[in-house]
Amino acid sequence: GPRGTPAIHGDTVYAFTGEGILVAVKLDTGKIVWSKDTVKDLGGKPAEYGMACSPLYDNGLVIVTVGGTAGTVAAYDAQTGKRKWATGNNPAGYSSPTLLNVGGQNQIVAFVGNAALGIQPESGALLWQYPYETNFDCNIATPIAVDGNVFLSCGENHGSVMLALKQKGEKFDIGEVWQSQGTKSVLRNEWQTSILLDGYLYGLDNVGGAGPVTHLTCIDAKTGKRMWQQPRWGKGNLIAAEGK
Repeated sequence: GPRGTPAIHGDTVYAFTGEGILVAVKLDTGKIVWSKDTVKDLGGKPAEYGMACSPLYDNGLVIVTVGGTAGTVAAYDAQTGKRKWATGNNPAGYSSPTLLNVGGQNQIVAFVGNAALGIQPESGALLWQYPYETNFDCNIATPIAVDGNVFLSCGENHGSVMLALKQKGEKFDIGEVWQSQGTKSVLRNEWQTSILLDGYLYGLDNVGGAGPVTHLTCIDAKTGKRMWQQPRWGKGNLIAAEGK
């Protein structure tokens, strides 16, 4: 079954199984509308811990991270399941593609097994790529837009980086606003995506290689400076509501 949250649009649910089957079912009955073996379609194999991304619905397309030799990220027609585009040649990782307004335009940003990719939503054109290699391809947390920049974070003793995108023709140059990597990083999201609230990033900083020690942490999104930390908080996910 799915490791990630399904996407719902109108009367249809889109789910992505651990084996890489992308399926559309009717919301009210569960009747299968179409089903696609994306791993077979793109010549790959399921990720070691199972395919884990949540499908992204955008403008009639359903986008998933597959990690096949014929495409890392792929878009399928929401009505028929026909593949519309595929791009990249990277392992899948375990993060979910997301639609962000960064670099002055809407882009699909996918944090895949060894890199972050910026993709044009309609055509699938690769706009930029930022290498980010981690043990076991364990890039898991979802990228976040911060004032037009892209925030990435990974556990396994890696860290965080804020990327600035500068358009150069049809593509983008990538710069680093700030970065904090390694065992002394200010924030190492394992599978917990941070929350951006009023200019601060709140996240769970995981110590060691998928270790049990996790600190609740707040950092200034613009500078990467740690504002405070509650040690040994434990693992979990955060939500924000009413300023809390």
